Amino acid sequence: LDNPVLRAIAERAEALTPFATAQLLSERAFLEADIAEFLPYLDHIISPVLAREEVVGCLLVAPKVYDSPFSIADLDTLTLISAQAGLAIQSAQLFEQLRERAQTDYLTGLPNHRHLQEIVPAMLSAADEAQQPLSLAMVDVDNFKAVNDLHGHAAGDGVLRRIADRLRRSARASLPTWCVRIAAPATA
Repeated sequence: LDNPVLRAIAERAEALTPFATAQLLSERAFLEADIAEFLPYLDHIISPVLAREEVVGCLLVAPKVYDSPFSIADLDTLTLISAQAGLAIQSAQLFEQLRERAQTDYLTGLPNHRHLQEIVPAMLSAADEAQQPLSLAMVDVDNFKAVNDLHGHAAGDGVLRRIADRLRRSARASLPTWCVRIAAPATA
């Protein structure tokens, strides 16, 4: 929330009537420019939208033109709608986190084999449409098992992270480049 007035309203974590909003403006010091930006909304009822107890936005409802003023029931309804909007936003955020985790190698932070399988068809299509060549290079770390056996898995993990970092840094910025980790199956 960019506007400090809207941020202060959101911090109250409850729906505010135009009267309550005016009272808030009189109690706190705001810059005139911030108040001026907010002036068109002084006659709205406002309810913060929370996701994971963090304000992610506000719902503003314009005044009724031909009907009676807002009632307590109207405020309760807006609070309920704001809570539902917050849950929807939270669900979308969690879904995006899960999608990202499902496509990322936990150790190196590189996209994983699943992500590669998803992007290769689009890359082939784009190269075909642009009539441009497409290159694929694979890198294998020789004797990696020996690193784990001699120095332990923590050291091996560090080696993989450093290799991933170097591959990321060496990828050309001028061309679409992907570095992906395809983990080899390990045997116990």
